[in-house]
Amino acid sequence: MAQKLMALQMVSIPIKNLDFLIRELVIEMRKKKIVEPSTGYTSENLRNYFVQNNVFPPETYFARNFFSAEKPRVTLTYMWPATPIEKFVELLRRQYADDDTVYIDIFLNDQRTPVSIRVSLTNADVRYMESHHHLIIAGSALYPTFGIDGNENGRSKCWIFDRCWCVREMAIRDCIAVKKLGHQKSEIIVLDEFLKEITSSAESGRSISADVAQMFRNKNFFDNLKGRPDDVQAIKGTLISGGFFDSPEHFDEYYRKRMVKFFVDCSPQLLQYSPDPMDKEQARLQGLMHVSDPHSE
Repeated sequence: MAQKLMALQMVSIPIKNLDFLIRELVIEMRKKKIVEPSTGYTSENLRNYFVQNNVFPPETYFARNFFSAEKPRVTLTYMWPATPIEKFVELLRRQYADDDTVYIDIFLNDQRTPVSIRVSLTNADVRYMESHHHLIIAGSALYPTFGIDGNENGRSKCWIFDRCWCVREMAIRDCIAVKKLGHQKSEIIVLDEFLKEITSSAESGRSISADVAQMFRNKNFFDNLKGRPDDVQAIKGTLISGGFFDSPEHFDEYYRKRMVKFFVDCSPQLLQYSPDPMDKEQARLQGLMHVSDPHSE
C-alpha cells in the first residue's frame, strides 16, 4: 500500500533513466513474444502490454528508482503510433540534457482502468501548464475511424495537428502556459517521414514551402479533429466553452496562422524533399532546420 501511494507521487523521469526503462521494457516484451512492428514498439503496444500485465511503471519499477517526484522540466506531445518508443531518447537528447526530467503520458499515466486514466489525464493538464519546456514531435499515423454508430470501421491517415488529444495538449500550452503564465513557447521536432508526406501533398515543386503553407490557409481544423467520437465531442466543447477559444472560427483562424508560420519556417527541410534540383541546392545552402517555433507571429 505504501509503495502504491509513493508511486503516485512520481510525475517525471530523467531522460537518462528513460533510456534504461525503455531498453528494459523492449527486452521484456520481446521475451513475451509481443508482436513488434517493423519500425519498433510504439505507445499503443505499451498500453496493451501494461493493461494485460497489470503494469504501471512508477509502481511496477518503483524499486529501480527510475522515476522522480520533481515537476517535469519537459512535457511531450506526440502521436502514439507515429513515434517508436526507442526513438524518444534520441529526439529528447537533441534538445535537452540527460538529467532533465520529462513527462511522457504512456509512462506516467496509469493505463490500467478507465478511472485511473481519467485521474491521470486531469493531472497531466497541470504538467503541460507547469513544465519549463514543451516539445511537439510532429508526425502522422494511421488512426481508427468510426461510423455514426460509434463503432470502429477502418483506419485513415491522421496528422498530429488533427489528432484531438494532441490539439488539446497544444491548446493548454498555448492558451494557458504561454499566454497567461508566461512560460516558454513550444518547440517542435518534425519527423522526416512526415515532411516527405507533406511535400508529396503539395501541388508543385518549385515553391514547395509556399505550396505547403497554402494547404493550411483555408483548412477547417475544428471540424476535422480526429479521434473517438465521444473524445472529439468533449474536446471540442472544452476548446470553446472552456475558455481557450471564443468560437470554432477563432480556433481555425489561430491554427491556420500557426501552421502557415510553422511551415514557412520549416522551408529548408521541406526543400530537401522537393523534386526540383534548384530547391535541393537551396536547402543545402541554407542548412537544415530541425526545430521551429510556430507560435511567434
